[in-house]
Amino acid sequence: MRGSHFGLLALALTLTVAMVGCNRGPEKKRLEMDPRFSVNVMPVPSFWPRPNMDWPKEPLERVAHQRAWVEYGTPDFIRKVFTFDDRIVRPIELEERHTLIGKRPTPLMQWIYLDRGITVTFNGPRYEEGKLSDQLRVVCLHGDPNDIKEFPRPEFTQTSFYYHNHGLEFVFIDGVQTRRIRLSDPIHGATELR
Repeated sequence: MRGSHFGLLALALTLTVAMVGCNRGPEKKRLEMDPRFSVNVMPVPSFWPRPNMDWPKEPLERVAHQRAWVEYGTPDFIRKVFTFDDRIVRPIELEERHTLIGKRPTPLMQWIYLDRGITVTFNGPRYEEGKLSDQLRVVCLHGDPNDIKEFPRPEFTQTSFYYHNHGLEFVFIDGVQTRRIRLSDPIHGATELR
């Protein structure tokens, strides 16, 4: 008799642990950026949006997000806009010991639709459609660059995104992508890609 109680107790404990394990799948966790890919954007998972987890808690903001979702559908990526000039930030710029110039008190939320070339930016209870920039498209497709260099000139600003781990450089003139370069060894030089 004692053994059968122990067996039932062990079975109940096993089922409880299995049920708790099932409730901790990715669809039950908070959505968070993966800093190995990007601190700016994250792909939207197939189970998004979850009614009690993915909408803002503030009622007016919640309504704005829900209205935008009905109007635009599920985005491809979600972005946190950290600065007032909406620039792409590097992970090192978000570290505690670093002072982020132009930092917003609270990051804005932005939904990205790659195929349509648009963004939807939320600011409190309002949202606004905008054009997807070439720089943001590159970050969505390749993650955060290892390095960003700006070369301001009187007539324009050239910005380069370097992806050393992929051997790529993306060149932008005033935010518009003009070249993609395959970085290579010092002997053979770099190759421009189309």
